Amino acid sequence: MRAAALRGLLRPPSASTGASQLRAGGRHASAAAAPAPRVYHYNISTHGLLFLAATQPQNITSALKDARFLDFFFARVRRVQRAGAELALAQQQGGDGQGAYAWVSPCQGELNMLRAAATPIVYRELGDEGLLWGGTYREPFDPAALRVSAKTGYVYHPAPTPPLRSYARAVERARAEGSAPPPNPYGGYALLSSSLVLARLAHGLDLASDVRAGEEAGEIEFDGTRHRLRALEEHEVEGGM
Repeated sequence: MRAAALRGLLRPPSASTGASQLRAGGRHASAAAAPAPRVYHYNISTHGLLFLAATQPQNITSALKDARFLDFFFARVRRVQRAGAELALAQQQGGDGQGAYAWVSPCQGELNMLRAAATPIVYRELGDEGLLWGGTYREPFDPAALRVSAKTGYVYHPAPTPPLRSYARAVERARAEGSAPPPNPYGGYALLSSSLVLARLAHGLDLASDVRAGEEAGEIEFDGTRHRLRALEEHEVEGGM
């Protein structure tokens, strides 16, 4: 895909045409000087809904829904770099002014800053093909690997593998060299949306009343099999790269 097409895909949807139409306007930077990156701000809710930060109200009607856009955006999400322009932007009060943006989805010099209510990747549905995230991506569901937050009671599942060739090549290179694999840029775990938990898991979920990080947190029964749950430790959700 050409660079211009990539930039067009990641630009925020126009309010006049809805979430499925992507803005094509904007000034062209001079070839003589490197322009400052164009920056957009997004929020992702605990329901897995993505919004432009300035959108009000933020609900299912105003969420961005174009599957192609969502796949492209979330495939490239990672933590902001720990130095330079990305870090400065992450430390600023942006969008609706409620906090810093710790995640970014870069695209050909443009920065799409992301603030996550819990994790940057949120599983929205569970079906026969696994957990749904992004626009169309699916991750195999492993009930034995579920974790629970001792602070919030939220339920988490191991984060998906980034669907990028660059990440796959890095994994293969590490395997060939006998070195540790690259960290998952999404972090170790991704949130299960509350609607998913209520619809598919709540009837078999038995949480302990006093949960501490790293300890047993209860049990879940899924498809006739019971699995023990462990409380999540905060470092397990941090992303790398």
